[in-house]
Amino acid sequence: MNQATNAVRAEILTQAIPYIKEYAGKYVVAKYGGNAMTDPELKKSVMQDILLLRLVGVNVILVHGGGPDINHMLDALHIESHFVNGLRVTNEDTMEVVQMVLAGKINKGLVAELTALGGKAAGLCGIDGNLIHVHTKDPALGLVGEIDAVNKGIIDNLLAGGYIPVISSVGIDDKGQPHNINADTAATEIAAALNAECLVFMSNIDGVLKDKDNPCSLTSACKSKWYLVEEYRQKGMTSSNISRIKVPSRRALLLSRRPIVIAFPQHGKPDGFYFCSFV
Repeated sequence: MNQATNAVRAEILTQAIPYIKEYAGKYVVAKYGGNAMTDPELKKSVMQDILLLRLVGVNVILVHGGGPDINHMLDALHIESHFVNGLRVTNEDTMEVVQMVLAGKINKGLVAELTALGGKAAGLCGIDGNLIHVHTKDPALGLVGEIDAVNKGIIDNLLAGGYIPVISSVGIDDKGQPHNINADTAATEIAAALNAECLVFMSNIDGVLKDKDNPCSLTSACKSKWYLVEEYRQKGMTSSNISRIKVPSRRALLLSRRPIVIAFPQHGKPDGFYFCSFV
């Protein structure tokens, strides 16, 4: 490691001190998925950042999805799947795959990554300890859950023990039936339950475009109003993107004066993100 690299890192840490002081001891919820999850180098970088936050005293909670991995497994098993307004229609066969991939492969893989870096992490899904209690959102969507409550005590216990909670977006209802939950929704509800200081989304879409056909129309701030969803729907935004916009808009008032940030991979910068704040 050369002196130039050490000098750069020292400068970065010096500039970060005010933010470390601001967020030390506070909750920060990060929703993780998309390209940041599938690219090995970017994945390692994200895990290092998550671990660093924990080491400097930030109570960071990692919430993850896993759509691409679920799609791959469904294709391998020849199970058809489709979406309605950004939500995966989930029958019993699909739910088994969702639970296996999210609560198993991906969740434990992320825990292993953090452990390999020297961190302490604990993987769980919304079923564990009734962490995320749900009811069926819409019978037409199948086993897709609408969140009723988040058991924050489990999260607090893990944080008190020095662990990074790694949570997959699977919930459970009164009858013990697992449900699929949109990961953005899960992260938002967890942040609201914790009264988190900051909520960060990492996504593989290009960003929020004022004009879907103009890549130069990226916007850096959005009003936290429901009309935003309809405004972008009319401009041709896809259903998955609508879901990402709707979730933080809906819960913004519960996170009063807290920043809600969406991080998008920058074109040509696999290790960088473009940030869009909901204010």
